[in-house]
Amino acid sequence: MLDDIYNKTILQFAYLGAALFALATGLAWNAASLIALRTIGATIGAATGPAALGLVGTQFTAERRVQAMGWWGLVMAIGPVIGVSGGGPLAEATTWRLLFWGQTGLILLAF
Repeated sequence: MLDDIYNKTILQFAYLGAALFALATGLAWNAASLIALRTIGATIGAATGPAALGLVGTQFTAERRVQAMGWWGLVMAIGPVIGVSGGGPLAEATTWRLLFWGQTGLILLAF
């Protein structure tokens, strides 16, 4: 039970931190701030992976755990592909800032 609380706390912290820095990245004032804010946000957001796997390990029965981990792996593999494929044309058609503001909304929705 303590592991669940720990994993959930880390997951929530990572979501909120990643959302905050995604929003800040959309407001970046120069290239250096863009790179720094994106790096910090991605570093904080990286904590969602292990925390989510920890929750999968405790919230699913042994029979369903493999399926849940399979879905997690699918999302982790295809997410960047969709992001790059859709993000490039969206940035070309509008502004790159919209990508980070949209990311903020998606992260908060996941939270």
